[in-house]
Amino acid sequence: MEVNDVYGRSIPVFPIEIPLSVRAAEISSVAKSIFEYDPKGRAAFAYLSLTKEVLAHGC
Repeated sequence: MEVNDVYGRSIPVFPIEIPLSVRAAEISSVAKSIFEYDPKGRAAFAYLSLTKEVLAHGC
């Protein structure tokens, strides 16, 4: 089942997908945010898109 099918009626489910990223996995060992560690990476772009979507939704 898809997340939207299970939770879509009770909570907002956003269409943004966060890609798997080795660089994103490395951030916990360097104590930085994804925006500091890999600001031009796909994961950082996806998190930024999700942030904008959530703020636009008023959550």
